[in-house]
Amino acid sequence: MSPPGRLSQRWDASHALALGALFIPSVGLLAPLGIAPLSVLVLVLALALCWREHPWRRVSRKPLALIAAIAVWSAISASWSIDPPVALRTSLQLTVQWGSGLLLMGIAAGLREDGRRRVAIALGIGVSIGLLWLLSEGLTPGLTRYFVNLGTAPADQRAALLLARMGRGQTVLALLLAPTAVALWRLGYRYWAGALVALLWLGLLAGHSLASKLGFGLACAVFLGALVRPRATVAVLVATMGAVVVGLPLLAFVPPPQQTLEASESWLPRSAHHRLTIWNFGAQRVLEKPLFGWGLEASRAIPGGEVELMLKAHNPLLRTATSDGEFLLAEQQMPLHPHNAGLQVWLELGAVGIAGLVLLLALIGLRITRLADRGDVAAAAATLGVGFVVSMVSYGAWQSWWQCAMWFAATLLATVRRAPQE
Repeated sequence: MSPPGRLSQRWDASHALALGALFIPSVGLLAPLGIAPLSVLVLVLALALCWREHPWRRVSRKPLALIAAIAVWSAISASWSIDPPVALRTSLQLTVQWGSGLLLMGIAAGLREDGRRRVAIALGIGVSIGLLWLLSEGLTPGLTRYFVNLGTAPADQRAALLLARMGRGQTVLALLLAPTAVALWRLGYRYWAGALVALLWLGLLAGHSLASKLGFGLACAVFLGALVRPRATVAVLVATMGAVVVGLPLLAFVPPPQQTLEASESWLPRSAHHRLTIWNFGAQRVLEKPLFGWGLEASRAIPGGEVELMLKAHNPLLRTATSDGEFLLAEQQMPLHPHNAGLQVWLELGAVGIAGLVLLLALIGLRITRLADRGDVAAAAATLGVGFVVSMVSYGAWQSWWQCAMWFAATLLATVRRAPQE
């Protein structure tokens, strides 16, 4: 029998984080909604292994205060939201998620060097498995169909459902690539790090996630720029993000959907045009209540959101024949959320919420520039770029799986960065 205390000497929070790092890429590909419960499991295990170290004392005070203020404003906005009970539930959920994310980062900050190495190796293995799976799906008939339960979905819709699931996984892999590659490079596994970059590039080419491709392209540019001029690159990145977020209400002045369709039908994907329709409608609603917004979760029931616009299309790949022989393309003005996190904050929390978001981006940028190692700055800036791009073109701002994926990426960045004493 092991002597008393032996287990605590052999096991620490790094084992829990390594477990999450190993499985999160595959979960993202097979069952992305499972990222939220996986994150909860990792946090519970990590706390069980390190609670005597009081990891909550390592939580950064400024981010905690700012995020708490945003959470309070979200809860207050429930009082004028279209659906107050749903808004209050989401507010509580976000508060727990954000607090858990900060706590995970506090746990990561206290890991020893051997624990950091353990997590880095597990992350490298997990991302490698995910990328190989993604590549096999793009170059073969696919294996995911044998592992994913699609329920009663019609046969002609199953391919689209699988592509949607894989698209979420691609964004998770793009989010995790920079910290993984830098960690492996630093440990001496340079060919491994280079191979992961090449595999993701090939996987994205074979995939259908435009958000991941855009995020990966920006991440590469930001990463290279941060290696040469770290502070300037991060400053430009954060300033650009802030300007984009603040300027989103200007989308209200985009030409009407029919006009934009006629001008872009030959080259713009259907999903991208639908985004323009949604953003144009959402920005118009923002201008109706610009200061305080419509209240948390109001996007789900915003007046006029359920309306479907019937647009005349010429491209046979886009159109559907009607009974009178005319070809029309149907686009809903607001399907549950704007598919743009910044616009959703504007729409639901108004200028007050946007001010909090801009301050949060500035604080993140400032903390990134204070990292001592250029590799850590480049990895953090690239990850921030991926998260921002994907959040601005896909998913709902409050979706648990995406929130948890971003928090876990931030935790892994804090885990694999060069230890302060070095």
